[in-house]
Amino acid sequence: MEPNEAVGIVEGWLTDVQNSGATTVAIAVLQRDLARLKQEVGASVEDYKLNHQGRIAEFQAQALRRSDLTRGLLDSGREALNALVLVNGGAAVALLGVLGAIVGRPSAAANSEQLALPLLLFGLGVLLGVVGFGMRYISWAALDAAKNRLAIATTWIAAILVVVGYVSYGFGVYQAYAHFHAAFAA
Repeated sequence: MEPNEAVGIVEGWLTDVQNSGATTVAIAVLQRDLARLKQEVGASVEDYKLNHQGRIAEFQAQALRRSDLTRGLLDSGREALNALVLVNGGAAVALLGVLGAIVGRPSAAANSEQLALPLLLFGLGVLLGVVGFGMRYISWAALDAAKNRLAIATTWIAAILVVVGYVSYGFGVYQAYAHFHAAFAA
């Protein structure tokens, strides 16, 4: 109960007493009513304090949950970029090893030509991963500078680069498989 409400209640009592034609109020009755009002106001203030503390605790829990979620998302994004660069780089190195092994053979030109597209796709995957790390850096810098729109945009760009990089890897694996299957199935 607000203090103004308590004053309003007392004024209402006095108005009732005045409307009844009385010109005086018994002190005992007034003390009794004020004691009851005091309990209501005291309980109300305690309820307000408890309610306020509850809201603060809820806000802190939500902030902690958001912080943990954000940290988890950022860690997941970093790991996705790491994996993208790792798998595409490893595939490109492996394919370069195969190309180095077949150089000088009579079928080297045909094999090299067939393996150029998967090598390009793996290289593109590495490039997309590196650019994604750059976007992640820009996103962090934008968050630090309170430029939320830029941070959100660069975060989405990094996420799209990861997806495109994984698609590039998958398509490169398929192209390499198709070439090896055709070359060695005969």
